[in-house]
Amino acid sequence: VGKILRATSLDEIPQLISNYPYPSGLKEWINWKQKYEQLLSVIKTIDSLKYIILYATPCISIFLKKIMKYCKKNNIKIITHIVDWIPESKGNIFIKIGKYIDSNYRIRYINKKSDGIIVVSNFFYNYYIKYCKNVIVIPPLIDLKKFPKFSIKYNKSKIKLVYFGEPFPVTAKKCRPSRFKDRIDIVVDMLCKLGFKNYSLDIFGISKQEYLKFMPNDKKRIRNTIKFYGKITRDELLKKVMEYDFLIFLRESNKVTQAGFPSKISEAFGCGLPVITTQTSDINQYINDGRNGFIIGINDIEKLKEILRLDRKTINRMKENVVKSNRFDYHHYIDKFSKFMERL
Repeated sequence: VGKILRATSLDEIPQLISNYPYPSGLKEWINWKQKYEQLLSVIKTIDSLKYIILYATPCISIFLKKIMKYCKKNNIKIITHIVDWIPESKGNIFIKIGKYIDSNYRIRYINKKSDGIIVVSNFFYNYYIKYCKNVIVIPPLIDLKKFPKFSIKYNKSKIKLVYFGEPFPVTAKKCRPSRFKDRIDIVVDMLCKLGFKNYSLDIFGISKQEYLKFMPNDKKRIRNTIKFYGKITRDELLKKVMEYDFLIFLRESNKVTQAGFPSKISEAFGCGLPVITTQTSDINQYINDGRNGFIIGINDIEKLKEILRLDRKTINRMKENVVKSNRFDYHHYIDKFSKFMERL
């Protein structure tokens, strides 16, 4: 822990990471015990092991329960990191039902047995503080040293909007817009209604074909207005994002969006990019409306219209404010995390 707190870069932190993702099929569900024994064999090779962090708790509940039982028996503290309520399931109906039941059990029972809990929102904090005395809120963090150096890109003609991410499961056969994680369809609809006169929208993370798979009626109106770039590497994305004026994404308010926190905000802020979004989770604690971004209603076309009339001087000042007010670099949380570890 001391090495972590004194580190000046994430590369300096000693790590032993084992990845055990959530089962994607029946065979992996059946083989959970084999995965558990693999992890146990790794744990037993570490001398004086004091802490295990279950990062984003992606495993099935019985796997986690067995790990917790072993750790309590051997005086090893369990720290659970929680980022999602119950995410959308993929697969057939039986897999979806199984994951829903299992995820509920993990969230409502297993996680509460942790020695310490790291959450990304006050929604989760208020839920778990009743059951665990040591809970802290830490949003998705970045290492600013790994981001491109900030510089103002002077876009003289148009306001350049960008969206990046995967708004819906692209491999799904069907997905109603109301189930989209990010309502990119509403963004497209409002921008098309406003006419694309002094602004543009580029989308990274999905292709045009993937978008039209779920929104076929948009084919004509996005033909010459929106550019899709599909998936690119993270390094490429961070360099390109700095050329834009705003990240824009909208989310419905529900239990999933209130419990989680959009990591794309911390990525955008790392690039000096103001954000236009809706109020979910703890977003209003990080976005100061009109200073480093805007919080709008999910269908508030009038406020979006006002934003798109901003002059270049105002936009550049907002970019500078983003850099000055960036609270997502992990160095800002060292003292808070240190106190959290001391309480274990």
